[in-house]
Amino acid sequence: MKKGPEVFSHFGEISKESLTKDYLFDQKFSISTATVAGVAIRSTATDKRGLSTVDFGALKVQYFHQHVTLTSTVSLNKAPTINVSATIGTPTLAIGANAAYRTSSCKFKNIAVGINFNRKDSTASLILGDNGDTIRALYMHSFNVLEKTAVAAEITRRLSTNKTKFVVGGCYGFDDQTLVKAKVDNNGKLGAVLQHKFIYKSLVSLSTEVNTKALHRTPKFGLALALKP
Repeated sequence: MKKGPEVFSHFGEISKESLTKDYLFDQKFSISTATVAGVAIRSTATDKRGLSTVDFGALKVQYFHQHVTLTSTVSLNKAPTINVSATIGTPTLAIGANAAYRTSSCKFKNIAVGINFNRKDSTASLILGDNGDTIRALYMHSFNVLEKTAVAAEITRRLSTNKTKFVVGGCYGFDDQTLVKAKVDNNGKLGAVLQHKFIYKSLVSLSTEVNTKALHRTPKFGLALALKP
């Protein structure tokens, strides 16, 4: 059983993933595995309109204590970004801060602070990010964990532009292998995902997005294949 507080990058992560994960409108192929020591290794290739890109992931170091967690992440590229975060609290309630140092410009960016609250069937987060320019609230409630039935919402307020964005969505699992997700945002964009597990944890996902305010436009479609040995 986990005894310490969540790491800062996990604040609102479950809610955010429910609204964004697998909503892909390109062709994506990924392979992930882990060493005996638990170090995760992932390689991802994405085809965007004929342009292929490869992401080799990042190196992460974490320290967990009963009431404190510390995390440092270094991206594995030519100009790495060093990300450092710290949280204090309990698994139920935690507060934390995060900052990223960009080696290419020798400057700090994305300074953020936040609070996270977890219950068995729900999670809520409030984050002040982008160096104090955005306020983001996230919430998710699970109605049935076994059937993977849940709803989630995200509201973001950007202070510099005085604009607010929101996204609401949900998911439903027909069985252990098949999951359906849907969401809609303040711009009227409606997205849906059909995901099927075919070998152990390997997944194939079909996704689409329709702009309900511009139905004359061609809908977007995406296909993703994730292999996990």
